[in-house]
Amino acid sequence: MLTFHIHSEDDGLDLKQYLRRRAAVSLTAWRKLKQTGTVTVNGEPATARTILHTGDTLHLVWHEDNHLTPTARPLRILYEDEFLLIIDKPAGVLVHPTVSEDGTSVGNIVTHYYNQKNLPIAFHPIHRLDRGTSGILAIAKVAHIQQILSAENHQQMKRSYLALVHGTTKPHGSITTPIARKEGSIIERTISPDGQDAHTDYETLLSRDGMSLVRLTLHTGRTHQIRVHMASIGHPLIGDDLYGSPYQDFSRQALHSAQLTFIHPITKQEIRIQSPLPTDMTRLLMCYTI
Repeated sequence: MLTFHIHSEDDGLDLKQYLRRRAAVSLTAWRKLKQTGTVTVNGEPATARTILHTGDTLHLVWHEDNHLTPTARPLRILYEDEFLLIIDKPAGVLVHPTVSEDGTSVGNIVTHYYNQKNLPIAFHPIHRLDRGTSGILAIAKVAHIQQILSAENHQQMKRSYLALVHGTTKPHGSITTPIARKEGSIIERTISPDGQDAHTDYETLLSRDGMSLVRLTLHTGRTHQIRVHMASIGHPLIGDDLYGSPYQDFSRQALHSAQLTFIHPITKQEIRIQSPLPTDMTRLLMCYTI
């Protein structure tokens, strides 16, 4: 349930005007709300033409079916409000379930969390992380919030990553080569002049023993963008056996979603979320040489 308290600047607006102005509810979202949800003002049913007044309390409830199997596992929550759930995803966990691995994904774990809180909410991830990538994952509690933030993903939602890569990188760099699906492969991507525009900036934080810790900023969101771009300049991610080579004692690509900054679509406040370098990457950086 979403709750809004009407302030003086919105006195006299009808409900539909208010939802467009303050809750960014699209026409599609409004239709779905009317069909499957409930709208009340001060506890009474309301319509699009209901006039709102200072001091009124508006409640919106979207009734959604969540068909994912709930799975009880630890969930590290970095931020939560009525609209958003932001978690720290561990490496090795898929975001969405698959036919062969139903029940082990973030979607299943979050579903269990919602069920425990008696929330009739479906799973609405705003972006995705590869199975082997750890770190910040933003999830909307309402479909229209997912639509807003997904559309603004790389304009308003600024994400930065930390990665351990082979070799000694330059102090900073910008990679803008296009990325396409590799011919004959469903998963693998490659650099191609016929691909989609892709832009990654990086900054070197530390280099030692033939390994570098870099901070990366995405300006586009192509599949495997960081992995492909860093491999293309001769610095594949450590542990990335798809675009580099296997690395002893490290079984995933050394990539972590470390910071997310965005303007909240409802409160209009800046939200800044950070996640520290995970233990496995810290240990690799401090204790191993290449």
